[in-house]
Amino acid sequence: MNSFPELINIKLINNETKHPISNIAIMIKIFARNKIDYYYRPPVSNEEGVISIERSLVENEINKTQELFPADYSSNLSDCEPKIEISIMSQEDIFREIQSMNDWKGVFEINEKEMKSLSQLNNINYMSLVSILNFNNQSIVNSEYYLKEINQFR
Repeated sequence: MNSFPELINIKLINNETKHPISNIAIMIKIFARNKIDYYYRPPVSNEEGVISIERSLVENEINKTQELFPADYSSNLSDCEPKIEISIMSQEDIFREIQSMNDWKGVFEINEKEMKSLSQLNNINYMSLVSILNFNNQSIVNSEYYLKEINQFR
């Protein structure tokens, strides 16, 4: 049985205003039972502050990673633990991601527009957050995270 949900919806909300936060990038860590864990960066949050993660897209990314690095990765998505770690990407994380995308754009389907959009994120305005999301055999998981805005003038 595959414990990874068909769909995960993550909603990001401003802790003070209670408004949704758009244009935030996250990284998810998928805990492999064998060898190295997987990391996946889903699309950024939309105008409603929502990031949707489809199981089929995650499976495709895992398959690509296994094909490129068979000695390092052996767990299929169905072999992974029924949880993920969600982290708001820091400016340093984003910079490293852009560098990595530039290095690998010949191997993965990466375009310049996607790389440019990463340099214009709202992540710099919010405190970092790391959280574990357990699936509990759900096919659809909805989760909300309240982010604290960094206010330089307080």
